[in-house]
Amino acid sequence: MKSLLVVAALLFVLGCGPRSYSKKEVRNQLIPGELKNKTWTLRKIATKKIPTDALSEFNNSNGTDNCQFTFEFADKGILIMTFKTFKFDGVYLVDRDRFKYIHSGQNDLFEWSTTPECKIDPMSLAFLINHESFEFKIQRHELTLTGTTGDKLVFTSN
Repeated sequence: MKSLLVVAALLFVLGCGPRSYSKKEVRNQLIPGELKNKTWTLRKIATKKIPTDALSEFNNSNGTDNCQFTFEFADKGILIMTFKTFKFDGVYLVDRDRFKYIHSGQNDLFEWSTTPECKIDPMSLAFLINHESFEFKIQRHELTLTGTTGDKLVFTSN
């Protein structure tokens, strides 16, 4: 009985989520050349959704300690997020200077316990970015995402 309630709750939550996008819409999108096919390393995070001590540790290391996240915005809306030796296949949909939809590939409903030494892990990052809409700005080798809720992520590329 308990498992039926959990499944019903998940279906309700997922069914009440953001607008869905078709595979055709995602695969045929126009992706800005300065965004795609580069490796973007997450350097700074500003949000109220992640505890302050975890943010401070990550931001003070400039995202370069052994808990680094990289993102690749590949063709056809494929997002590849890498964390340590783990690779996540996500999806994104961009419209001019906005991510209409982004999903890191990590499910934000399940707890991540694989790397306890990292205060910011794929689950906490998924909770922050999955299903959100972000404006983005690219200045030289820096990518800044600003969410509709005020969250901000800063990346750099090689």
